[in-house]
Amino acid sequence: MLDIWSHGFSIFGVGFDQSHENDSLTPYEIRKGIEESNLSRVDVLIFSACLMMDLGVLGELKDYVEAVTGSADSVPGDGSFYGNSGNRGIVGVIEDYSSSTSVDMAKAICVANYESYFNKNQQNAYGDIYQFLTYSAVDQSKADKVMSSLKELILDNSGELRSSFFQLFSEFILNESVFYSCYDYSGTSNVGDVLDLGSFAYALSKSGNAKADALLQSIKEYIVEAKHIRAEPEFNEEHIGLGILFKYPESNFGSYYINTNETYRNTGWNLLINPDN
Repeated sequence: MLDIWSHGFSIFGVGFDQSHENDSLTPYEIRKGIEESNLSRVDVLIFSACLMMDLGVLGELKDYVEAVTGSADSVPGDGSFYGNSGNRGIVGVIEDYSSSTSVDMAKAICVANYESYFNKNQQNAYGDIYQFLTYSAVDQSKADKVMSSLKELILDNSGELRSSFFQLFSEFILNESVFYSCYDYSGTSNVGDVLDLGSFAYALSKSGNAKADALLQSIKEYIVEAKHIRAEPEFNEEHIGLGILFKYPESNFGSYYINTNETYRNTGWNLLINPDN
């Protein structure tokens, strides 16, 4: 098991070091760290950090981690609740699920972290939890299907953006999708937007788009647990909790990370959000 606790910002990384020009631990560096360690795989990865349940992050780790839990949104309070003298927290979950599958343990940790915001003496929950509280868990064996479905929706057989996709994108993206709060830890005042990929696919599927429906179904299989306090009645929680960067901040987080992220590049998502393309 691996738990990473710090500030996070989607594909740009986690653990920003202000003493070293805000250098971060990128998804690629996390992958290389696991790859070069004595571990063949990590059973459960906990992101105690904002915005790390991003398809670009999870895709980078799909062959090295069995299950991941964390938040696609900003994380209120102190992040993961590990436990105290009166409450066992996720440490207790780990003990109880020590003989369970990685996916079942990730699901239980997801629920415990979410519920800690509503239980007395568990969270120092400053901030507005009713705006930002989202937790999810994913089964990494299902990641490839999500990425291939997203690619099929965005790109044609020649690898170019589908012309019909732009119209759908503009019609549904703003009015019927969930966006997450995104703070730029590069030290500027700019922010980016993170889109909930499941709510986006759901909105497109209602128009009769078969490729969007295929993406939605793959996301439902991928997300094994989801808790979202802002979920509207029409947004079934089973497809809420998987983020993808929609607008990157105009700061020293440039287009390099977007164009070099394997998931964003292979699915064509980088072509949608990068103004340099």
